[in-house]
Amino acid sequence: MNRTGRIVPRLYTPFHIGFWGKVSIADGCWVWRGARRGGRLNQYGNYRGMVASRVAWEITRGHIPDGLHVLHRCDIPLCVNPDHLFLGTIKDNAIDMMLKGRKRTKNDWHKIQEIRNLYANHGTSQTELSRKFSVSRASICLIVNNKQWVARDEPYWKPQ
Repeated sequence: MNRTGRIVPRLYTPFHIGFWGKVSIADGCWVWRGARRGGRLNQYGNYRGMVASRVAWEITRGHIPDGLHVLHRCDIPLCVNPDHLFLGTIKDNAIDMMLKGRKRTKNDWHKIQEIRNLYANHGTSQTELSRKFSVSRASICLIVNNKQWVARDEPYWKPQ
């Protein structure tokens, strides 16, 4: 209803037209320029809260089976070019990352040793360590409990 009390029909733009209208299309990567919240679409409709690349896949290629993720050949998280996207598991993504020599970590071995030393010998809390090293508390927990970043020559290393 409008201010006069009359019912006024609303015109809706089909979702896929609205989606592609928020994409900067050029040669190579097509970059999502729409609203984001933590890398996710902040959008309307059935796709609210989904990653833009997943929405692009579903619009152009169809349903994504359970357990699969949309991965990027170009390694640009905001790229929604269907030719740059492929489906795979988390393991596929890790292998792809390794083959491309791409490491997404804020830590190196010296920092890991420093984290463990501060925790074990100086009583620094996991929360303080997470703030100091700008990583999640969950990551700190895995590091100090030797569940992550374990060297093969350390006595607690166990092959998977």
